[in-house]
Amino acid sequence: MKNERILFSRQMLSVMVDHVRITTAALKENFGLSYNDFALLYTLQGIDRPVDTQSIARYLLLQQKTVSLALRRLEDKGSVMRSRGFDDRRESFFCLTHGGVQQVNDAYRFVEKLLVETFLETIDSDLFEEPKQAMKENVVMLRGFNVPAFDNRQNRKALFDVEHFLFWRYFTERASEIVQREGAMTLTDYRVLVSLCELGKATSGDLADLLNISKASMSQAKMNLYERGLMIELPDDDDGRRGVLRPTREGQIKAGHVFFELTQMTQRSHLALSDEAVILINEYYLKMYSTFHKRRIEPQG
Repeated sequence: MKNERILFSRQMLSVMVDHVRITTAALKENFGLSYNDFALLYTLQGIDRPVDTQSIARYLLLQQKTVSLALRRLEDKGSVMRSRGFDDRRESFFCLTHGGVQQVNDAYRFVEKLLVETFLETIDSDLFEEPKQAMKENVVMLRGFNVPAFDNRQNRKALFDVEHFLFWRYFTERASEIVQREGAMTLTDYRVLVSLCELGKATSGDLADLLNISKASMSQAKMNLYERGLMIELPDDDDGRRGVLRPTREGQIKAGHVFFELTQMTQRSHLALSDEAVILINEYYLKMYSTFHKRRIEPQG
């Protein structure tokens, strides 16, 4: 029986959200790739034969329609090559072109360097192998089945394998779904609210800085929460010219309810981990958060 549990926190949520946000922005700006485009190319990199669309979609935890559109887009760019099935000419199989191999290699090196500088400077990379293996086990568990076409996929000697990128996307998408379903708010709204509940009071600027979101995103979240009666703005006790935000009682209740649901999802999505891995990964999430905030990356939106 397992005794250890992954600890959900706003810090851990920030790590997940910012991994996806920073990676997405870097890929788009420097390589013209979406997050899912990159994950698809990275997945195909370890395959020695063409793979069908359905297998790719199942491996990536994506809808087949989403993958079909991505493959068509990447084929037009010359990154992947299509071949027809031998028995059924209507079936398509895909592999990387030489240009696609170079593209994903360049993109991965860029992203790895960025993520290491942003999150991992205080973590010994030699100790990263166990969390890396644990991430693979997590994704297999979440998928619930093996994808035979990828059974012989060769994992590159890299700090992050494709499962890292799949898990970060999976986690943030499930978190967004829970926040919308249980709290009728966006993930940014919730992050602002739960941070405010922890702090008791804060200015809009302080919250935007804490969460590394733009002023525009903070203003939108503030308006959404205010209109729903989950937050109020009052004059600061120390400086009456300055307004401070406070959560309402309803806001505290709502944040607590959503926090409970997110905790359940977090623990379910890490069930594949051993007690030792759980302890290590709990520590890693907090170290990543601490490293990130020491660097103070410029808000992206």
